[in-house]
Amino acid sequence: MSKRVAIMPAATTSVSDPPVQRLIADLPDEMSRLIIGYIPKEEHDVVALVSKKWNSALSPLEWSSTRSELCLEKESLYIRFKVNSTYLWRIFNQSQNPQLRLNPDNFSCSSFPNDPINLQTSGSTFAVLGTKIYAFGGTSNDIPINNVWTYDCSTDALECGPEMLLGRESAVAEVVNKVIYVMGGRLSEELDENLNQVVDGITHVMGWMEKFDYDIGVWQKVSTPINISKMRVSTSCVVDGRIYARTVNNWIVFNPTTEEWSVIESKKSKLRWRGRPAVLAGVIYFQRFTGDIIGYDVGKNVWKELKVRLPKFLDGVTVGTLDGNLCVLWEKQHKTEKGVKVDIKCVEIEVSEAGDGELNGLVLRERVIMQLPSKSSAVHCLSVYL
Repeated sequence: MSKRVAIMPAATTSVSDPPVQRLIADLPDEMSRLIIGYIPKEEHDVVALVSKKWNSALSPLEWSSTRSELCLEKESLYIRFKVNSTYLWRIFNQSQNPQLRLNPDNFSCSSFPNDPINLQTSGSTFAVLGTKIYAFGGTSNDIPINNVWTYDCSTDALECGPEMLLGRESAVAEVVNKVIYVMGGRLSEELDENLNQVVDGITHVMGWMEKFDYDIGVWQKVSTPINISKMRVSTSCVVDGRIYARTVNNWIVFNPTTEEWSVIESKKSKLRWRGRPAVLAGVIYFQRFTGDIIGYDVGKNVWKELKVRLPKFLDGVTVGTLDGNLCVLWEKQHKTEKGVKVDIKCVEIEVSEAGDGELNGLVLRERVIMQLPSKSSAVHCLSVYL
């Protein structure tokens, strides 16, 4: 008598379990993302048709993150100028070839196509998330507005974003872990005292700060101690995942992880500054009215002067970063046959720390990058990686 032999299925995978969808067959998605990072942006529209996963991986924020991991990004300065009562933007970048870094002619400074950020309102504030520049608020007929515009530097696309909860003029904005925080400024309405909360005996104001989570896509109010909300913030930056906002007499620091505030008091904090700060290696750099550059080392809680040879008196200074170096832009008026003109000058400085902790600066290059009509000024300087 022959024996019955039970035939078992060749695979134990349940029929109900869908097959794993990978970006590239037989390759881990982590490796596939690295390959996608090398795809030039002009090919994205075609390549994104491969699948929904490819379309998601080629989204500006995801693609920018991948290129950051590969160190393939090229940093550019997006500079906003005020010419009479009109605002215009210029893009400033340079070659990535280290052998050409000292060549003063090795850069480009071009305008946006058709001036895509067509915001002519004053008092707007700006922040960068991925490849997008966000513009928040400003004024319309002297009334703070809650408009949000986004300009995608990788696609030249200008869109209207989700409106803020409150209209704001001259606020400050920063980005931490894909979350945008906007705080302070002149508000379109009084903060509702009925919404205030008391935590550990401290009254917290709702609405002085609000946040926009990129993944969620909505604005939310952030509770703020009443003593903080009464302060007028003039500028801000991010160091080690914390937001540092400057007031008249000190720094206020916000920790997004715990949503807690602290205050840094220092005699140096009361010094008068020009423009916005720039951050390099945990040091916040400012241009003082006396013409010198000073840095605040957050980790060591000390102020240091950057030792570098610059013109003693600089007008309308704006400080930024480009390829790991400090960039200082300022205006200088001079007479021409056609009247008074304003030269926009850019100095790129390589910063190093000496053994005694002093900050030394080496001027890599210096030249005029633009010439504008009289009374023009540079008002914003943003770094964007593409």
